[in-house]
Amino acid sequence: MDTLLTIIIVLAIVWVILKLVSYASGSTQAPPPPQGTFKQPTTGYRPTTSTARSRVIKFDEPKAAVATVFRSELAGLVDAFTGEPLNLTLGLFQCARCKVYYHKSSFDVIRSENAGRCVACLDSQISTVNVTRVRGTPPPSRPTHVPTVVTLANYREHVGRVITFEGYVVKLLVSRRGLTYAAMFEDKSWRAGLKMVILRGRVHAVGGPAFIGRFLHNTVRVRGLLQRHPKYGYQILVTERSMIQDIR
Repeated sequence: MDTLLTIIIVLAIVWVILKLVSYASGSTQAPPPPQGTFKQPTTGYRPTTSTARSRVIKFDEPKAAVATVFRSELAGLVDAFTGEPLNLTLGLFQCARCKVYYHKSSFDVIRSENAGRCVACLDSQISTVNVTRVRGTPPPSRPTHVPTVVTLANYREHVGRVITFEGYVVKLLVSRRGLTYAAMFEDKSWRAGLKMVILRGRVHAVGGPAFIGRFLHNTVRVRGLLQRHPKYGYQILVTERSMIQDIR
């Protein structure tokens, strides 16, 4: 019985060895593909590399619009924002719609405080000015801006424009850091009442703290940009001493 079991084990081992040898030699073949199927192509697809050089398209930066005017056309005209006589050395800009002029510093304020809109017509097409020395005949209409005189009753209708306002300063408020001033024309909070505002960085250009202190309990006539600030409400923005027209 033990001899028979030994023979069976040996035969099984021999059978396994023969199978392994047959598999290693490749004698075992894969079954043929079923009818109706495609055979794997013998050569694969290789994308060809184009010999043409790739062309890079470059776009030029858009150039700022430039208006050309004769020097003689500017005589007697003023900055539509501050009311100061035009000074060619300060850089000039012009509104394409109503043709009023601005110094560069005024245009910078308009961009930051009025969304780039003209304070005379609210158009946003303002371009740099190229002044030519060639003599020319001034146009029949003079592109100047005379601010509308507003009162406490109607000032809300002129947001975004430069206006002229005259009122009694009931109190003078200063920011916590002492950098911004608000001359209140109404006995209300900084946010609720109409006020004239001198922002930080412009205090000395307007006249300094001592000059601004004269506003309190006096009637002031001011030329400035009327804003409706999202946090501080209605205010008249002033950036230059020339915009304070009278104190009495």
